Order: sequence, then structure tokens, then C-alpha cells
Amino acid sequence: MVSTHFLPTAVRRAAALALLLAAGAAAAQLYSWKDETGKVHYSDQPPPGKTPARKLNPAPLNVDTSGPGNKAAVEKLTADKPKAEPAADPKAAACEKAKADLKALEDRPRRTAAKAGGGFQVLDAAERAAEEAAIRKAMEQNCR
Repeated sequence: MVSTHFLPTAVRRAAALALLLAAGAAAAQLYSWKDETGKVHYSDQPPPGKTPARKLNPAPLNVDTSGPGNKAAVEKLTADKPKAEPAADPKAAACEKAKADLKALEDRPRRTAAKAGGGFQVLDAAERAAEEAAIRKAMEQNCR
């Protein structure tokens, strides 16, 4: 007879094993196809029958792109992404930057700024208000 005290540990071990097996499957080949109704399916198994499928290339796991020697790896990962078009109008670019800065200021209750000697400092309420005023002034000048 199995002890009830032992059962939860066995269940946890089985769940951990299932997660490990699922993690291994995540690195496997992936397929995508549409069924007769137009619904898109994704699976690690090819579709049944002769249904045409696309082989998907999953993103590489554990790619270190932080060092200067990894520039080629970064370029390879971003090669398929469309390049952002530079703004033809400098005022439009300044307007977009000011809008993004204001959104960032509003979304983050704790804002930091670079210190003169290096590092960062948290802005107090007065510094935060001054930064918001400067951003709004930039928006008035460029967003017309």
C-alpha cells in the first residue's frame, strides 16, 4: 500500500519530469498549417496526411548578444526584421521622441537620470515635474 504522504512527492516528481520533457520538445522542429476550415494549427508533429505545412524555425535559445564580438550574431538575428525608416522631417522625429518620453515618464512612477560622475539617481517630485515641463515644451515646439 502506498502512503498518502508519499503520493504528493511522486506527483510533483512526475510533473517536473513532464515539464523537462516538454522543454526538450520546445527546441524540436515546429510545423504550421491550415485545415479545411482555414484554422491555423501549430505542432511539433507534421500534419496528418498530405496537408502542406510550413516548417518553422524557433528562435535560438541562450544566444548571448551582449559582447562586442557578437555583432554578427545580432545582425543574423535581426536580418529579417525591416529597418526603420529615418524620419524625413526632423521636427516630426523630435515630436515622436517627445511623445515617447512623456509616455515613459507617465508609465514609470520611479524615474532615474544619469549623474555627472556616472551611475543613476532617482528623480524627486520637483525634478520629475521639471522633466515633464521640458518634454511638454518640446511637444509644443515640434508637434504641430
